[in-house]
Amino acid sequence: MEEFLWAYKTTYRTPTQAIPYSPVFGVKALLEFQIPSLRLAIQEVLTEEENARLRLAELEVLDEKRLEAQKNFKCYQACLSRAFNMKVRLRCFKVRDKVLVVRRPIITSHKSG
Repeated sequence: MEEFLWAYKTTYRTPTQAIPYSPVFGVKALLEFQIPSLRLAIQEVLTEEENARLRLAELEVLDEKRLEAQKNFKCYQACLSRAFNMKVRLRCFKVRDKVLVVRRPIITSHKSG
């Protein structure tokens, strides 16, 4: 299950134009196999104050990434909406036109269990 979740979080998404991992954690996902990443090696060398300053800068960039992903998602939704609306045909009904009506029973009580 963890492998599936990792694959999902690290797969590029068209609506946001990013991977879900990046806007959440602020960095690209990486796998480490016995060889530490350059990012972790740099963090070990920094002083506590420099590390805090670096973290604040990363948080600012993270907010920008989230806003960019949100903007991309809204553009994607607008694109989908336009494509859908192009295929919709306006229909006008007149009195005495025959139409198909589906009547479903109204459920008044919910069954539990």
